[in-house]
Amino acid sequence: MTTISIPTTMTAVRTSRDEAVDAYRSAVRATLEPWADKAEDWDAIGHLPREVFHDLGSNGIFRKRWAPGRGPGLAYSVVLAEETGRLNSGLGLAATLHNETFVGTLRHLARNEHQKTLLADALDGRVIGCFAVTEPTGGSDIGAIRTRAVRRGDSWHITGHKRFISNAGTATHVLCVARADEELLTFVLPLTEPGVTVEGFYPKLGTNGCDAALLRIDAEAPDAAQLGARGAGMVAVQRALELERVAVSAQLILAARQSQGLALAWARRRKQFGRRLIDHQALAHRWADHEAGILTLEALLNSILLLAADDRPIGVYAAALKLRAADLAQHVVDTALQTFGGRGYTLNFPIERMARDLRLSRIGAGTDEVLRELIAARLDRPHPGFDQAVADLDDRDLPLPDDRRA
Repeated sequence: MTTISIPTTMTAVRTSRDEAVDAYRSAVRATLEPWADKAEDWDAIGHLPREVFHDLGSNGIFRKRWAPGRGPGLAYSVVLAEETGRLNSGLGLAATLHNETFVGTLRHLARNEHQKTLLADALDGRVIGCFAVTEPTGGSDIGAIRTRAVRRGDSWHITGHKRFISNAGTATHVLCVARADEELLTFVLPLTEPGVTVEGFYPKLGTNGCDAALLRIDAEAPDAAQLGARGAGMVAVQRALELERVAVSAQLILAARQSQGLALAWARRRKQFGRRLIDHQALAHRWADHEAGILTLEALLNSILLLAADDRPIGVYAAALKLRAADLAQHVVDTALQTFGGRGYTLNFPIERMARDLRLSRIGAGTDEVLRELIAARLDRPHPGFDQAVADLDDRDLPLPDDRRA
């Protein structure tokens, strides 16, 4: 596979004038720079080195994202997602899961010294987290979880299987969702805990630097391992998933920009039937449609960052952004492959890898179907203005008199 240098000026956070965000991006790039020559090998190895997370943590990258008080916050998450994803798509996935889902949930629910220590270590990159919700009997249907948590004195006994758990081969701890009677609870368990077993890893289509494991759990967990009060854990996890969707969307927009940039550079130099490819209207208009879509997604992303900065709800916007970003990115990369022709299908060009890596985005962090359900649920709400307008229209829906009989 040929390694190329893709311009680093392509970013989804385009409207920010915050110097702090620019400084954060520079810090992330400086931290990742020593790994640039090694990242190409991670897909073949099938695992990520823990030292990357250690470096991000020791340089304050995770802590700055979760610093208390009013600050860029989610914009930092987007920057980290872009820069890690630019280096390696698997690292982009794993870093987002660690930073948003694992650290984010701990930050909101840590209630005892054990959990606060875990949070501090996760912010410093000494603890690396993964998220275990998917099971052999169900994917995005959290309500179908069968992993059980049974109370035994001052501890819990947790039994079950978790499937397709991203980065379990590199992580040190797992954020596990289990059912206690009819209630869903979240636990943080060390992956070295007796009874927590990584049974193997699944071969995958893409994002191969980040492994996907089958976990078998038959373990005792102390009371201190349960996060939050009963009933609060899943609320925090759902919130973390919203933040993850924003970060994933930023990676998708960046992938669309990168593949578009490469394809257009090729279309400006490659001639077909005596004309440059870009001079053929059929192709130029297709790319114009993609540009309109990318610009729209960038605007929505930046609007979400503004909402988050004001502590306003972003759930439905994050779902809409991720749904559309996954669809558009896949179409853009496909057009890029078509623009390159046979070259795009070879391992010598990065487009084929982008096509493989992007397919996961329509499954992870909420499938297309689940996101549509979330958005659709918002539509079935009474609206006094429109409901009254339709009632008035219905009342006036009468035929005109037949003047011919006058």
